[in-house]
Amino acid sequence: MESSGAERREHPRHEIRVRVHVAQLGEVSGALTRDLSVGGLFIETSVAYAVGSCLPARLIDPRSAEQIAVICQVVRHVRDERDALLGLALSFTNSTEELIQRLRLVVEGFDRAQNDAAAAVVSATGGLLERVPLSATARLVAKPPAGLDPLLLQVLTFVDGSRDVDAVCRECGLSPVEALAGFAELERAGILVID
Repeated sequence: MESSGAERREHPRHEIRVRVHVAQLGEVSGALTRDLSVGGLFIETSVAYAVGSCLPARLIDPRSAEQIAVICQVVRHVRDERDALLGLALSFTNSTEELIQRLRLVVEGFDRAQNDAAAAVVSATGGLLERVPLSATARLVAKPPAGLDPLLLQVLTFVDGSRDVDAVCRECGLSPVEALAGFAELERAGILVID
């Protein structure tokens, strides 16, 4: 499936799901990263941008919802055994010290958040993992207050009454643990209900 790019990597990649907006030919399409490093990323997409092409993109920091502008070059296509496109391996071409530092903060913050969330998930979710099937639907019942935590806003962005909990967890760009903890917090605050 994936070629021997791992041996050539200068920077270790981390399994981080971050929303990416790619602008090409006047169109913007969204994707999720499968992994991220300070040198590049892998995005899950079925759009086969040509190897060697440059793509302006914006990474969305899942903690702050801040946009990080990057220029990526398509390094290779990754395909499955049936030759269907799974995604693209991209390298950053605008690596400045400032960009590298911002990406390090995203990676380190995500790793810390993952560890913290994993340690606290049972108490934070108040049993949500056990009592809410991923096929349940969430819907808003109150307007979110001003100054709501960015992680909770990220979850709310995808709650539309038609997506199930599983879809929101996959699409919001957060880890499943973070998304489920966000659901629990939003439910406790009376902002949404889960049917």
